Formats: sequence, C-alpha cells, structure tokens
Amino acid sequence: MDKSLSLRDQQCLWHPFTQAKIAPKPIAIARAEGCYLYTDANKKLFDGISSWWTNAHGHCHTYISEAITRQLSKLEHVMFANFTHEPAVRLAERLLDIAPSGLSRVFYSDNGSTAVEVAIKMAFQYWQHRKEDRPLFVALEHGYHGDTFGAMSVSERSVYTKPFWPLLFNVRKTVSPCVSEISFGRSEDDLTKQGLQALESLLEAHRNQVAGIILEPMLQIAGGMRIFTRGFLRGIKQLCQKHDLLLIADEAATGFFRTGTCFASNHETVTPDIMCLAKGLTGGYLPLAATLATEKIYQAFLSDNKADALLHGHTFTANPLGCAAALASVDLFAMPETQDQIKAIVHTIELGMKSFHNLSSVKNARNIGTVAIIELNTENAGYLSHAADQISEHCFEKGLFIRPLGHLIYFMPPFAATSQEVTWALNLIHEAINASYSAYHKDPNH
Repeated sequence: MDKSLSLRDQQCLWHPFTQAKIAPKPIAIARAEGCYLYTDANKKLFDGISSWWTNAHGHCHTYISEAITRQLSKLEHVMFANFTHEPAVRLAERLLDIAPSGLSRVFYSDNGSTAVEVAIKMAFQYWQHRKEDRPLFVALEHGYHGDTFGAMSVSERSVYTKPFWPLLFNVRKTVSPCVSEISFGRSEDDLTKQGLQALESLLEAHRNQVAGIILEPMLQIAGGMRIFTRGFLRGIKQLCQKHDLLLIADEAATGFFRTGTCFASNHETVTPDIMCLAKGLTGGYLPLAATLATEKIYQAFLSDNKADALLHGHTFTANPLGCAAALASVDLFAMPETQDQIKAIVHTIELGMKSFHNLSSVKNARNIGTVAIIELNTENAGYLSHAADQISEHCFEKGLFIRPLGHLIYFMPPFAATSQEVTWALNLIHEAINASYSAYHKDPNH
C-alpha cells in the first residue's frame, strides 16, 4: 500500500515553527480554490489566515494565473545586475504610484525578512555616505521583522530568537502602546503621549547616534497582534524629522489593505523614508519582496567608487514571473469590486467582534481593517501557550483553519471572502471558545 503524503512528509521534510516530536502530522493539501483549501481526503477548509497572511485574492485566481502563464512564454528569469525587463520596471512604477508620496526607488528581493535586511543596510550605509557615524537602530518592543540575523536583531528578544541572542547586534527598544491597554485611568491619548515621551527620551540620550527607527505601522502582528493607539505613528514620524533620522516601515504583512487602507502608514498620512513590502504583493503566488526608498537615500549611494554601491542582491531578484504575479495582484487591488469586498469584510468584522466583548473567557477583542483579534483570558499567555489548542481543533473539525499565536486567536481572511463566510467564521470561533471554556470548567483536574 502506498504511504500517505503526510507520512512521506514526516520521513523527509523539516517544517517551519514546528516541534516535530510532538506536532500532529501535517495536513496534506491536494488543491485550493478561492477561500478554500482541500485536503487529500477532500476535506474543505476555509483559509482563515490567508496562508500566513499572503493570499489576498483567494487561491488559484484566474487573473493572476493567466498573467503568470503569459509571462512564462516570454521570459522566466534573467539576472538583475546587468539586465532589466518590462515586468520589473512596470511593477516599480505601479508601486511608486500607490506608495506614500515621496518614495521614489524600488529594490527587489524575495521575502519580508530580506526586504528588512535591505532596509537596514540602506539606512546604515546612508549615514556612512553622509560621513556620520550612526551605529544604532531603535525598534519597538513586541516587534517582529523576520528570521534573518538583521531582522532578528531589530525584533523583540523572544522565543523566536533566543538561541541566536549572542549573535545579534544591539538595538535600543522603546514601548509600543496598544489599544488593548486602554482602561480606566489610562486613555488612548495618555498612552500615546507616554509612548512618545519614552521614545524622545531615548533619542535624546543617543543624540546623533541613531540611524533609524524600524516598526510595523499600526499593527504588530507576530509580536502579539498589537494595534497602535491613535497618533503614535504620526508622533514617531515627527520625532524622526526633529532628530534627523530615518523611519523604516515594515509593511511586509500590513501592506495591501490588510489594515483597511492600502498601506498601514496611510492611517496617519505618514511617509516613511524606507518601506518594506512582501506577502500580499503577489497575492500569495510567488516569493517577491520590495524595499522602497526616497530619492535622498538613493542619491547618497551614487559615486565614482564601486564600493559605495548598495552591495546586496539575490539570485532571483526581480524574477519576471513574480513581477507578473505582483502586477496582476496590484491590478486586482485597484478594481472597484475588490475595494467593495474589502469594505464589506471590514464592516462585517466590526459587527461580528461585538459578540466577543462580554465573554468572560476573552480578555480583549479588537480589530483593525480585515484583521480580527481575540485575546483569551488565561494565566498561560504567550506564544508557547496551549490555551487556544482546543479552539483551533474545534474550528478545524467544522471546516475553518486558524493558527493561533499562543493565547491569541486571529482571523485574517482572503479578500475573496463574502460577508456570509466572514460571519460564519466569527460565529464558529465564538462557538469554539464557549465549547472550550465549558470543557475546561467541567474537567475535575481544573
């Protein structure tokens, strides 16, 4: 008898963010369509986290598939150091058209982590070209920017990065006020003010030493689904201008309407000096990332000395197939029907979240754009928490795939989802929380 795909997988593969000794066997996916994944046993699963936040338009979207197919017959790949090609140029033009005003250059790579590495190098080398020694970066507590060494360095020191702490460069951290912290005696404006005061004190203590501040605008995702308080992002930009340092916006996950606006930076009309894009860029089809920069930064690298160039690159930089997928994805974002769909998802989530506010098993329920977040009320909090295990299992049995971040449940559907599907998913999560809470209290061991 042939071995199952899951068993064959367990004999030869190594999965990300997975403890193979205790993890359940991987779910074998045979095909996908729209918002749904289909297992090799033909079980239908709603993709409730958009396949790690990448699948913006639904799986196997005809428009993107056809764009890639057309590109396949023209040019599949060419190195990007000596050459250029139409999809790369056209995509850069399109991205700069929709990006916050002032960004003028696009550097391609292949994923969010590498987009951040490029941004860090750009910022650090920029000050070298300005003949200024600025060895420090400032990052926010709870931030997450990827798994390469530079990206880990500017991320929160956490379970994700602990084995590598001795190898990471030093970064100064500052607080990130979250709307979940608003309480009696702590208003949103107070939290914003306190956060900005802490940052200004830090910048004053390291005057003329900071190369830049890196952050995920408005929503820190992997670090706890933390939503910024009103005015915090705008205040950071103002402090960057006051202290003459660079603002790096890591929009790998928050970009392309995830938070309701095209880019999360748009919420407070902020133009970063450098912006990182990935994930939804190609609609989840192919690995592609982009680091956008201002003309001031680009011009600082121009020299008669080759060593002054940004000496960074990837084998598959600006891959034509990835660029074709991204161009199709950007086309879809611009279509009125997509915008209507996004607005409907935002509205449905805002309505659906109200049902979680009075649950004793829920500490906090919050949302921004197309992202719904339910924080469980448990003493066993954090990424390694098992508080949501039964909830995700209940949802899986009923046809919804979610992947909680420890005690945090989040729902981030593809933009192809209907209001009815979003309502069904939120109702199912509500049902699963109630079922798990009831089972917990009936267990004599608790």
